[in-house]
Amino acid sequence: MKLSDAFWLVFVAACLSAGVVGGSYLKKDELLPICHSLAPGLFAPVSVTLAVDGGVFDSTLDHAGRGYQVTFIGPDCTEACQAHVDRARDYAANEGLAHLWVVAGEFEPRTGDIVSRGIDIGSVQAAESFGLSEQRWRQPGYVATWALNPNHHIDTRYVNRTESWDR
Repeated sequence: MKLSDAFWLVFVAACLSAGVVGGSYLKKDELLPICHSLAPGLFAPVSVTLAVDGGVFDSTLDHAGRGYQVTFIGPDCTEACQAHVDRARDYAANEGLAHLWVVAGEFEPRTGDIVSRGIDIGSVQAAESFGLSEQRWRQPGYVATWALNPNHHIDTRYVNRTESWDR
């Protein structure tokens, strides 16, 4: 561990401690993007291997050295959820990212979409690698997107976001 990694680890721990004492703290899926950006050396790259329509999505093999994006969609995608899906598609296209859709309910894919359907052990483990609990993901209308950099560390996270995704 480098000295800078240790500094950031202490900094994150201090911030979390202050949040807990103050009565408000970040959930794991909110904290991981911060940790990955501040001290990537302390966190393993996010790896996703899932059965998809027509094969297997393996981020380690298929996307080595390239960024990718993952969107988890709960059951009963609402209008706001669909607006998020449209923004996620646009963002992936603009950034040139492969986009994996992990879907718990109905989802109308477009040509070229990489879709993993259903809640099975693989999709639950994939969600947990992003800090997302199965209980939260199963909420009707839930949708969240994570964009990963070429080193497969989390760059950004958007949850139920319908407005512009400009950085």
